Amino acid sequence: MGLVILLGLLLALTPIIGSLFFPQPDVATQMAKDDVARSALASWFQAPVNALVDVKAVRKTTSEAKISRYSFSTTADVMRSFIQQKQLKQKDLTAQVMQNIFIDKTLPWWQPEALQRKTWFHGFDHDSEISLIYNAQTQRGVMIIKQKK
Repeated sequence: MGLVILLGLLLALTPIIGSLFFPQPDVATQMAKDDVARSALASWFQAPVNALVDVKAVRKTTSEAKISRYSFSTTADVMRSFIQQKQLKQKDLTAQVMQNIFIDKTLPWWQPEALQRKTWFHGFDHDSEISLIYNAQTQRGVMIIKQKK
């Protein structure tokens, strides 16, 4: 009986002791599979999946928020509909905004500067903050969805 109680205590304390020796990282990063990212973005845009191409996505989870970054190509009609539906506001894209919101040097495919835009779109959808840059000429865009925990 004592052995069973001792084993029960050891099992109960194992996660606590393990977290002391092997702490969880402050930021967890998950790269999405292209087809999963494409489906998720199509759902956000309420557009057919085949309206989106060259989609890449990553989600970083911190203690404060989940931040999803998407890079994609789609038509101006899809973007126009999304911007109107979510009531995103167009703002000036300053160097400070680019640096504070969009720049992430850890992702080689994340290139918001390459879109060469002077404006960006911002708004909220329930508990999500949306930041978007889109170039209608090249039909390329980047979007960040931030959800606070």
